[in-house]
Amino acid sequence: GRYKTMIIDDNLIFSNLEYENSNEVLKFLSDNLEKNGYVKESFYDGLLEREAVYPTGLDFGEYSIAMPHTEVEHVLKSTLSIATLKKKVNFKCAEDHSKNTPVEVVCVIAFGEKEDKIDVLTKLISFFGNKEEFYKMLASDKDNLIKIVKKHLEN
Repeated sequence: GRYKTMIIDDNLIFSNLEYENSNEVLKFLSDNLEKNGYVKESFYDGLLEREAVYPTGLDFGEYSIAMPHTEVEHVLKSTLSIATLKKKVNFKCAEDHSKNTPVEVVCVIAFGEKEDKIDVLTKLISFFGNKEEFYKMLASDKDNLIKIVKKHLEN
């Protein structure tokens, strides 16, 4: 569908980030998105506000991911920023807001006007739900991580 307008930019993909908590991870990724011209300065606060109300931690059983995103007014250009984490950080579960889940991969989504959100989220969930690829991602350095992400998400 319209998904292919999403840009996968090598500067937005990170392997083995190490932070103490989810806010620090989101701050790093938000600042980097801003520096690269994809989002406004307000993006980070927007992420935290939305995450507080609609958390995005997804538990796949053996592992968990998070897909934080926010309102379109904080976004300049649509893109994804994906990071694997050296140390898991807790996000609240999308399914049950009273529960935390330890997340190993964070995918921050900058949704612009044109994106079909459901389309994008569905594609990402099926990608991250692929156990074999997921463990490959965790074991990857930045270059390999970029290859895996592009192979699955750029078409």
